[in-house]
Amino acid sequence: MACLKKTLKTILIYGGTFDPPHKAHITMLKAAARKVKPSKIYLIPSWKSPFKDFPWTSFKDRAQMIKIALKESGLLRDFSVKIHPFEA
Repeated sequence: MACLKKTLKTILIYGGTFDPPHKAHITMLKAAARKVKPSKIYLIPSWKSPFKDFPWTSFKDRAQMIKIALKESGLLRDFSVKIHPFEA
């Protein structure tokens, strides 16, 4: 009988409108990633903020802004990050 070895992986899920993504988003994400050391990070931009009355930015544009912020922050160099279109 083969022995199955369980491998647990830690993931980090971070949701928000990211409209626009800003330094505080990146700062919190970096701190959480350093603490948790995830095998994968999922960013989940929400559809629309209930706290903002102005027109919201499309998912496509927010995803592009997030990619730029992640690249500039160095997070993409150290972690596997996926922008998930859960609410897109």
